[in-house]
Amino acid sequence: MERLYSKEDIIFDGFNSKRENPYRIFRTITTDKKMDKYSTQFYALNDYAYFITESVNNRIKGIDNRMKELLEWMQDDNFETVKFDDGTYSDANDLVELYFGEEEEKNYWMPLTEQISTNTIIMCLLSFFEGVLKEITNTFIEKLEVDIKTKPQNTKECIKVLKIYDRNNLLKSVEKEKKIIIQAKKIRNRFVHEQWMTIKNNVWDFKTRKVLQQLSISDLINAITNMLETIEMIGIKNNVYKMKN
Repeated sequence: MERLYSKEDIIFDGFNSKRENPYRIFRTITTDKKMDKYSTQFYALNDYAYFITESVNNRIKGIDNRMKELLEWMQDDNFETVKFDDGTYSDANDLVELYFGEEEEKNYWMPLTEQISTNTIIMCLLSFFEGVLKEITNTFIEKLEVDIKTKPQNTKECIKVLKIYDRNNLLKSVEKEKKIIIQAKKIRNRFVHEQWMTIKNNVWDFKTRKVLQQLSISDLINAITNMLETIEMIGIKNNVYKMKN
């Protein structure tokens, strides 16, 4: 799976080290307690995603190491019977069976685990963003007394309300981020609302596999961060929020 970073790495590293795909997490520049809460929640969600990816990647690494060790034993002309921890012994045939067992887990089970984990992370990130966006928009409505008949229920409606007060057209600078979030939503909806997997040629395969390969979790985190920073700045310019001293 894609490599992610823990809260400690992101905060203390400052992105000064050379990384293939660094990302940022929203941190409020205002005195607003809700905005600070959103930042704390985002960091917690990132750590959740980090521990999932680390667990899966370490599992794959462990399988690779065991397969390598078993292969070296099988190719050793001086191979001797091995005693296991439970007191039993193995011969060369047992090693072959163990090797293919590890190979099956890597080639069959781990790809399913990776895709379930990736889909779950995307689902959590989007749920966070959509919930925060709705709360922020409601704050705009309350503080600026926006004249609307019903409160916005989805991202599109929220953005429509925020555009009313975007006098500097700041939202135009995050068109790329909007597209990434829309792409992620399509993946999330397939995963949540449709059958998880289809079977082709007697092999189970996720319906989201191809589109997952086109979306980076790091890019999605950055997109959410840039969106929240932009919306926060609109709030600052409209006196919804006050900047820290």
